[in-house]
Amino acid sequence: MEECKINLICPECKKILRRRDSGTLECPACKTLFAVEGNIVSFLGNKGAIAQDLNYYQQWQEQADATSKQAENYRKYFYSHARLRNIYARLKKFFHAKIKENSTLYLLADYFVARKDIFFKDFFKAKPSGFILDLGCGRGNDLFNRFGYSVGIDFNIDVLRESSYNLLIQGDILKLPFEDGQFDYIVSTDFLEHIPFARQDIFYRELKRVLKKGGYMAHFVTTDSRIFWFRFAHRFPELFQKHLIKAIGGHYGLEFPSRLIKKVEGYGFKLVHKQKMLWEPWEFILRFDNEYKEKSRQIKFIVNFMRRLMKHDFIFHLVTIVVSIFVRIYEALMPVDFSNKIGVVFKNL
Repeated sequence: MEECKINLICPECKKILRRRDSGTLECPACKTLFAVEGNIVSFLGNKGAIAQDLNYYQQWQEQADATSKQAENYRKYFYSHARLRNIYARLKKFFHAKIKENSTLYLLADYFVARKDIFFKDFFKAKPSGFILDLGCGRGNDLFNRFGYSVGIDFNIDVLRESSYNLLIQGDILKLPFEDGQFDYIVSTDFLEHIPFARQDIFYRELKRVLKKGGYMAHFVTTDSRIFWFRFAHRFPELFQKHLIKAIGGHYGLEFPSRLIKKVEGYGFKLVHKQKMLWEPWEFILRFDNEYKEKSRQIKFIVNFMRRLMKHDFIFHLVTIVVSIFVRIYEALMPVDFSNKIGVVFKNL
């Protein structure tokens, strides 16, 4: 393990850990040992005591991976003609080489895929390099490595082994093993909605504790919504739980954006920026290509139309360029609680 620039503490005693040997950190007070594997430190301790939580987050990661794979399958290129495939491959290579780093062009050409990274790039723009904590980091986001010393925390050690962060923690998100005020920035991607309401008080108090005064948090969050397809989905509570809560890895903290913002501000944070967003087109298939589509002709039409359109990636890409222009205008004008996803930035007061 390379030199750690973060002071790690015992989650129970709150004492700074000391190195016992190359593979172990020790709490000087309670003498608890914590295993070190490369740049990963495990704080799970007695696995039997947290087996239920560990199993939950492992299942969550498996479901998230399955969802990502399914979404990618919907976006695969289905043309059978080799020459067309070759032309498309060259165009795609040119796009990523010449356009991707230009935020304006990238958002125009690939809005639904690009907006998440653009949100975080805009967040870090003109900010000094610092210590970054990525919550529920999974495999991580290489983008964050460009803006400071990146630290990730997750329950699942298998995905942590695939991350390139400076320091990785296998541990409980409700018992962050860091000294007070260690981080300049806290980030998360599609994570806050997974924190059950009963655990959120502890969760936000921990974020307040480890973030420096004047530091910033940036979260990309899936939310509940008042838009018509969510109002339709709520009409069938059992299906909503099945397909919009459990199927996505446990959105047990799903709530309206206005409530989320008010809640976080109640812990001593100030909202400094919000970005309202609708679903990506493939989300309609992932969430409604099931019993839901038999409940509404309108929803069934949208699902079937999206499925057919996405079988032809090149055509789908061209269509979304036009659609994304109207979507961005609507997103700017719509009330915040019509969002399906939201990017929020808070300052620690």
